[in-house]
Amino acid sequence: MTRTKYLFFLFLLVNTAFGQSKIFLELPTNTPNGDPIYIAGNFQGWNPGKEGFQLQKSEKEGLYVIELNLPEGQVEFKFTRGSWTKVEANLDGSPRANRQYSI
Repeated sequence: MTRTKYLFFLFLLVNTAFGQSKIFLELPTNTPNGDPIYIAGNFQGWNPGKEGFQLQKSEKEGLYVIELNLPEGQVEFKFTRGSWTKVEANLDGSPRANRQYSI
């Protein structure tokens, strides 16, 4: 499997009331244009391009956002450009560990 070399350099998850979480993601300028950005994780079956889990472009250039109803407990996830061949990676192209967050 080939890994696309790009880095998601800002990730912010904001918990709001009733399990709603808003996730903000800022992409570096070298991220290829045109591909949608998705979140894949243990809360949605680890599907890298699942409908309903695509982040939306914000008014601010390079910023994406999604609001999800995440389950309580530990969630694990990664950002993709729609497939596992376009999953986020470290700067050197090596696999990045799953992101983790406790809800």
